[in-house]
Amino acid sequence: MTSTRDLKPCRITGLDDLAAGTFGIPEPVMSCEEVDVNELDIVIVPGVAFDTRLNRLGHGAGYYDRFLARLSINTLKIGLAYDFQVVDSLPVESHDISLDMLITDKRIITGDERQEQDMDEKLYRTGEKCIEEGLYQCQLSMERQYYKKGDIFDYCSKGHETRWKKIE
Repeated sequence: MTSTRDLKPCRITGLDDLAAGTFGIPEPVMSCEEVDVNELDIVIVPGVAFDTRLNRLGHGAGYYDRFLARLSINTLKIGLAYDFQVVDSLPVESHDISLDMLITDKRIITGDERQEQDMDEKLYRTGEKCIEEGLYQCQLSMERQYYKKGDIFDYCSKGHETRWKKIE
């Protein structure tokens, strides 16, 4: 955080670059090299609560909203939380920046489909290798195909890149 109370991304090369901050949470020391926000590929975003539409609730000071607004449109914004921190809906204001993905201890909520994936339910993407023989269903077209161990999951018959779920 700078003297203007804005977050600044820093290059961290080891634990020596961190010191206890608010609530004892490690933060970069002031002497850390600042990184241009346009160089960031991924940003991990904390929060007090999140919703299934990928909005977040912080402590109300707007630090992360101001920081996230400065990022490239290509920077992936990922929230990390316990599942009990996720609710159906949070109040959203015009300056709030939503995430691209939320990962909890029980599920992953993605931004593209705004759909949830149960961590116990493995979905295979087109191009991945099948590790367990069985009948799989395309999550877009609902068509079914039988795959053997080692087979590569294909596009569905409609030509969509998809996710395949084992059903038998």
